[in-house]
Amino acid sequence: MYNRIESLIRNKIVSGRLQSGEKLPSEEELRRHYGVSRITVRNALGRLEQEGLILRDRGRGTFVADDIPVRKQFVLTGGIH
Repeated sequence: MYNRIESLIRNKIVSGRLQSGEKLPSEEELRRHYGVSRITVRNALGRLEQEGLILRDRGRGTFVADDIPVRKQFVLTGGIH
């Protein structure tokens, strides 16, 4: 389940719906919104932090990173041979 939450938040960041420096909802708010456990939310946020997409500052909150790392995107342009 944390993969799904991670993917949803990542897409919001990459698409620009969440801007650099923007504060994310608290772990508790995310937990309630997605209807999951707190550990699930922590796992998702931990992976996003490892990717450099978010910054977590204990006592202040979780923020979208200022510099979003560029990930290689592969696009299939034809059939699979």
